[in-house]
Amino acid sequence: MYAIYNTYSEPQHYDFVLQKPRVKSKALYKDVQKTRIKDTLINLNTAVYDDFLAVGFSEKQAKTICNYRNKGGVFYSKNDLLKIYGISQKQFEMLSLYVFVESNIRKVKKSNYTKQISTKNYRDTVQAVEINTATSHDLMKIKGIGEFRAQKIIEYREKLGGFYSVLQLQEVYSIDSNLVATLKDRCYVDTSHIVKINLNTAQFADLQSHPYCGYYRAKDILNYIRIQKTNVQVLDLLHENILTNEEYLKLSIYLKTF
Repeated sequence: MYAIYNTYSEPQHYDFVLQKPRVKSKALYKDVQKTRIKDTLINLNTAVYDDFLAVGFSEKQAKTICNYRNKGGVFYSKNDLLKIYGISQKQFEMLSLYVFVESNIRKVKKSNYTKQISTKNYRDTVQAVEINTATSHDLMKIKGIGEFRAQKIIEYREKLGGFYSVLQLQEVYSIDSNLVATLKDRCYVDTSHIVKINLNTAQFADLQSHPYCGYYRAKDILNYIRIQKTNVQVLDLLHENILTNEEYLKLSIYLKTF
């Protein structure tokens, strides 16, 4: 007779995405945070305080960058980070891997945030239009923008809370990528005019009506907030997989926590 032994054991399941790692060291936890979003780039001109911390900036560096932008400062390239007090060459080489600056950013006069431009297809020198504050009349001064398109731009701007890139004009009804390519040199955005939604006090209608959120994402976000015992940070929506990387990069610009 042969003895039969049960050597089968249940397979172990591990979830490294939905649960935060239990680590004792704060430094190690920060390393885990950076590893989670190492493939996520942040825009130097639109990223929020929490975004800078997430990719490795210190609290002091993040605060200095935000203060610089609040006073009208603009990053025209990654190298402009070297102008920020407290960022060494060695730190720049590491941090620059996680940031980007949009190629359509143009230098402007700090005094009145305007610039003078000219192109081959636009003979007269004109003043570029800041599209987050422009009226319908201002927008109609831009070649290719008539009364109908000007109105659609304003309507979409109000739904968004403001533009962070000229490229977003492609999302406006009747405006395609070909037209936007001709508009990039005739208008620009000042992101300080963006109206943000307070994540911890937002109502369902506030989130649901935003073009980058919608009904189901609004429900997911509010359900997550309800089960938390403390205020939620914008970055939590990425860490807890409430938003995908792509959704986070677009929507986080329009969220705040204070």
